[in-house]
Amino acid sequence: MRFLNPIPQQRSPTSTAPENLGLLGRMATTACLLESFRNAPSPSEVLDCQSKLNSVRSVRRHRKRSSNLVPDAFGNKIIGVVVKKTLAMRYVIRPVEVTDEPFLWDMLYLALYVPPDATPLPREVIYQPELAKYVQDWGQQDDIGFIAMLKDSQLPVGAAWLRLFKSSNKGFGYVNDETPELTIAVLPDYRGQGIGSQLLTQLVETAQPCYSAVSLSVSPDNPALRLYRRFGFEVVGQGGNSLTLTKNFISPKNSIN
Repeated sequence: MRFLNPIPQQRSPTSTAPENLGLLGRMATTACLLESFRNAPSPSEVLDCQSKLNSVRSVRRHRKRSSNLVPDAFGNKIIGVVVKKTLAMRYVIRPVEVTDEPFLWDMLYLALYVPPDATPLPREVIYQPELAKYVQDWGQQDDIGFIAMLKDSQLPVGAAWLRLFKSSNKGFGYVNDETPELTIAVLPDYRGQGIGSQLLTQLVETAQPCYSAVSLSVSPDNPALRLYRRFGFEVVGQGGNSLTLTKNFISPKNSIN
């Protein structure tokens, strides 16, 4: 995929107006993403392109609205740098909507733990059935989720959600048919600022009246394990290179009807 950002130039009197250009000509006058395919793209490839475009739009919108000037190592002022904010920064937690599914795909990819010295996983891995089922067709009856979004730019920076799986379609952290699995991720530039904790707090409080417990799967080497333990998650099993954790609620309720 290539990002095209044409440099504005003054048109000569004889140049063709943009509205009279063909498709490729109009694309050459507008910032856009270009991705070529040898064959007709599959639905998952189209969805992946849309997700990339949404991410670029969000970042560009955020940087355009940000007027921060910060000094570099030499004392020069740099324009357009997104500065990390403290916990008192301006962000809100809101429920996940059906239209947020492209962002959930991004978060699903970031939720996959890769050791610091390992090669990053290919993006396409999230479309494998055993992973895609955590996001695909979001908005099912038992789905619960929240997104952290910056107030000033409406940029989504993190998400946490629950999805219920059955024994015939077990997830990596499956415990039983009544316990939903948790997935959580935060954009790298916004980690370490309490956003994950706030998302997890909201999700656990919302799930408690609906379920007796929630579960998750995590690598023993994943730094997020400390966060889960702090929230009361306990190890109930181990398989391969991952641990299965659950958080049991004191007052279990009936599941969502």
